[in-house]
Amino acid sequence: MVSFFGSVATSFSIALYMEIKSKQRVTAADASSLETLGRDTDPKAEKWLLSTDDLEQQFGQTRAMPWRKALTRLFGAG
Repeated sequence: MVSFFGSVATSFSIALYMEIKSKQRVTAADASSLETLGRDTDPKAEKWLLSTDDLEQQFGQTRAMPWRKALTRLFGAG
């Protein structure tokens, strides 16, 4: 399993924390580090958990979505 963790500044001055998992199915346990980071550093930050899972889900304040959909949301349809 590969995991990437990072943050991105958005045009709305709201932090975006992202974690990328190379998993076909993500669970609430996969979102726990984002939940902790957001709570400890910036409770208003958006938190996205990206993977190859086709199912969009919400784990606490963390939004899980397919990585391609996330890139489209960040950079627009190419």
